[in-house]
Parts: sequence; C-alpha cells; structure tokens
Amino acid sequence: MNLPEFVYTVLLKPPPLRLAANAAIKTLLPKTVTVGEAIVWINPNDPVVSGALAFRVFERDEISFFSPTLVTT
Repeated sequence: MNLPEFVYTVLLKPPPLRLAANAAIKTLLPKTVTVGEAIVWINPNDPVVSGALAFRVFERDEISFFSPTLVTT
C-alpha cells in the first residue's frame, strides 16, 4: 500500500474526515490532466479517481499496459 492509499483508506476512513477531504480535493481539481501523451478530462464529481489522476497517484502499470492499444487523434 502506498502513502496516498494509506491516507485515503486508513486515516480518512471516518466519514466526516473523508467528506472534508473529498470537498477539498474537488476544489483543487483541474479540468484536464495530461497522462503520457493523452489529455484526460477530469470528472469534478469523482474526487477519488480524478484526484488520483490530478495528483499523479494513479496506477502506472495499468497505463503502461493500455498505452499501446489506445488510439490518439
């Protein structure tokens, strides 16, 4: 388990703390992020996945696996 996972799943487990963290994350989210060569639109209502992308704590192994199959325009 990496540090961001620990913080989100253990330290922020109590609902009031998680709600506060999600609200804070939502305010910091950009409209898009660049992951490799792709521009990804961020869902402002999803602080978990969008936050992971925006703060670069996403699964890099999955990105490496799927990158060759993605079509860019």
